[in-house]
Amino acid sequence: MLIPLEPFVLLLSLVGAPQGATAAAARVRAQRPEFTLVENVGQLDPAVEFCALRGGARVAVDRSGFAVSAFHKKGGAGFVGQIDTVRFEVEGASPDAQYEHSNELRGREHTVRGPKPKTWVTEAAQFSQVVLQGVTPGVDVTFRDHGGRFEYDLLVTSPLALQQCVVRCEGARSLRIDEEGSLRIETGSGEFCQALPVVWVSSGESGQVSVPCQFELLDGMRFRLVAPQWVSESPLWIDPGLV
Repeated sequence: MLIPLEPFVLLLSLVGAPQGATAAAARVRAQRPEFTLVENVGQLDPAVEFCALRGGARVAVDRSGFAVSAFHKKGGAGFVGQIDTVRFEVEGASPDAQYEHSNELRGREHTVRGPKPKTWVTEAAQFSQVVLQGVTPGVDVTFRDHGGRFEYDLLVTSPLALQQCVVRCEGARSLRIDEEGSLRIETGSGEFCQALPVVWVSSGESGQVSVPCQFELLDGMRFRLVAPQWVSESPLWIDPGLV
């Protein structure tokens, strides 16, 4: 399922009582992450659990993955271009996967559609991080803010769990791995890029120990991550960069 950007929706984030609310909201915005995950309390498609909107990009997160929508400008002046949506879906995702809310932020988000208050949706909580536990056996996914950018991390408990974690890119025209090892996802008018991930295991003596890892293409729409040298019983942390 592809979840496109919704036009003509006004999002308001306010904190505190109505009196002095503007100043309070300004103070909180200065302290909170730039990229916040907002819970779905009726303002979005029911399949969506959380969404994040920043600039021309939107992320919609559900129980089997996430969709990224971005405006890719075409040549020339003005705002001529196209909104591309790519959905990263974990194949065989468990219907029993559960979200753990963490790092809840102050304030609530209110969605205003049209002039009638009965169509408005209010009091949506905001988070800088949420964790999808058990998306597949042995795999948890953390969605979070990182310096104003959306990122996701994988926590994998075994090499078999990593091997079985396959991601399908719906909405992509093709996938390729460039000379730097990054995953390039071609769309109708541009591309998304996932940088070669930072991968490590935790060690009691030396803290974090780096583990080599790379993308593996399964076909024109699917990929997975492989870490052939991972033989430790310690869980593997994977941090792919999404650009």
